[in-house]
Amino acid sequence: MTNDPSDLFQLIATELSDPARLLELMQPPAAERPAGAAPYAAPRTPTEERLAELWAGLLGVERVGAGDNFFGLGGHSLLGTRMLSRVAAETGVELPLRALFDAPTVAALAREIDAATPGPSHPPLARGSEGDAPLSSSQQRLWLLQQLAPEDPSYTIPVAFRVRGPLDDAALERALVEIARRHEVLRTTFAVKDGTPVSRVGPVPAEVLVRTDLAGRPDAARRALDAELRRPFDLGTGPVFRVHLWRLGPEEHRLLFAVHHIAFDGWSSGVLLRELAALYGAFSRGEASPLPEPRLQYADYAAWQRSWLESDEMRRQLAFWRERLGGAEPEALELPTDRPRPESPPESRCTRGRRAAKAWRTISTRCASACRARPRSPIG
Repeated sequence: MTNDPSDLFQLIATELSDPARLLELMQPPAAERPAGAAPYAAPRTPTEERLAELWAGLLGVERVGAGDNFFGLGGHSLLGTRMLSRVAAETGVELPLRALFDAPTVAALAREIDAATPGPSHPPLARGSEGDAPLSSSQQRLWLLQQLAPEDPSYTIPVAFRVRGPLDDAALERALVEIARRHEVLRTTFAVKDGTPVSRVGPVPAEVLVRTDLAGRPDAARRALDAELRRPFDLGTGPVFRVHLWRLGPEEHRLLFAVHHIAFDGWSSGVLLRELAALYGAFSRGEASPLPEPRLQYADYAAWQRSWLESDEMRRQLAFWRERLGGAEPEALELPTDRPRPESPPESRCTRGRRAAKAWRTISTRCASACRARPRSPIG
């Protein structure tokens, strides 16, 4: 993903003016069997049947057979990780992602699952109590990086839309507030208690949408977006997300949802889009929210992870590796000393992304011009 304003809107532009279409875009279509796929063979064992059911739901395929290949049906590593997590939750068998690459068919992976020994049980994942909560391991890492470089916007995640057509900004505001209510992590700030960072959930905001009228000034909208992406977040005071709506005309808007990585990741984008589509559509029609209440919050996962790290099973595993590596003598860590290096990187990832996007646009423009100057298509 590039952080260049014009490229950003082009890359993830979505027609928010049609809520049903936006929701449709976020749902995997029920695909036909890919050309060249193995002939369909019905699953034969209970494990194969459950795997085929899981794959069909994750991959949006109507029917999955015993000989079908996960990657041949459109799967990738993120979906594979999600699928293996469900397998672990249902069977207690925890397989590494490598197992899916080694056994990518339903039948082969089912054999791996049936032959494996269920691992130790994990602490139950349940709704926690109110008050200060521990951070997850990834949140601790991001919090520390923000303390070291509080003005660095590298961990700002942008989700942007080009909105064409009539826009009910009151319904949009209400949908965004409802999303903040549903997901406590978007209302979380981070403090230090007894030398340890903790998370604190704040109240539901009355409004979150910042509106700016830039009618007839598209360049100003691009500059405004670029400036917004450069703004750092203060994790101590919050908020950890910002939403801006720029009006360019009666039926032309730009919408930016910017959030710190400590509260959001790539997978969260799909959740945001699905919920925004459903809520905006319902509220614009004067209906109530169609979404069920979340059963768990991210803080519940962080507490669960902490309890696992402090469990007897974790101590047993640490003892095993301490004993196994007790006699090992690590080699000296060789650090490069060929030239002086600054204490911090000279430029952020955002800056590098903008430079790369600009260079790519220049190359693409020159290539297209050269192709048009020749009496043949770019492919021919």
